[in-house]
Amino acid sequence: MPTVDAQLLIPFVHRIFEAHDVRSAVAQQVARSLVLSNLKGHDSHGIIRVIPYVDWLSRGWINPEAELEVLLEDGAILMTDGHYGFGQYIGRQATRRAIEKTQQLGVCILTLRCSAHLGRIGEFAELAAGAGLVHFSFTNVHGGGVLVAPHGGRERRLSANPLAAAAPLEGGEAIIMDIATSTIAEGKLKVARARGEEV
Repeated sequence: MPTVDAQLLIPFVHRIFEAHDVRSAVAQQVARSLVLSNLKGHDSHGIIRVIPYVDWLSRGWINPEAELEVLLEDGAILMTDGHYGFGQYIGRQATRRAIEKTQQLGVCILTLRCSAHLGRIGEFAELAAGAGLVHFSFTNVHGGGVLVAPHGGRERRLSANPLAAAAPLEGGEAIIMDIATSTIAEGKLKVARARGEEV
């Protein structure tokens, strides 16, 4: 596999999304998040996603104009809607709002509905840990992503429904967990196929 300088790759990916009518701020965030996934060793959520995202844009499955909408803000409860915007952009907006609320109240329960693919959800856990907060997230994928057979089953019935958690450590790097609830993440199979590897 070739090695490409991340500082060159980010603007390249940014330009691809801009060429598909994604405004610059959103294209920049998505490009940074995808390249960061590669740099963190999660190629399954890196630039391998560019081609599917472009396809989803053409199908209307991603709304490039979407902004986060707050549906309800009541004490520690924050309910939001992403209007099928890029998850890397919408998810970051929602996480920042939750961080602010947690810093004010000590806790926040955030819900985000109608987001396009969130990408590497560990990125949001890292944001929270970077703010000195403990983070737990549970991602429930709509019925379109039926990939996983239930334990003991033979046929697909569930989505991968990833989980993420983070805990900051004084004087050290945060503990980060980011996992799929399947035996293997779908993106890992895509990476193996792209590399021509047998699994």
